[in-house]
Amino acid sequence: MLYPMNHPTGVTNSDPITITTFKKEGCDNPTPRGYNCSFTVIVASANIGASMYNNVPSAFFYLE
Repeated sequence: MLYPMNHPTGVTNSDPITITTFKKEGCDNPTPRGYNCSFTVIVASANIGASMYNNVPSAFFYLE
């Protein structure tokens, strides 16, 4: 999760983002594509746009 935050496609991130807190809350049953999990995350960065990650309650994690 941290790598895509710091290396968005086509954009240079001049202010690194760090995850200060990450708490996994639960995941749905896995599918052939991956997992849908909810979590609480708190990030820190000089980039004010990074605070948007504090409002993301879940994500789909794909299997490769």
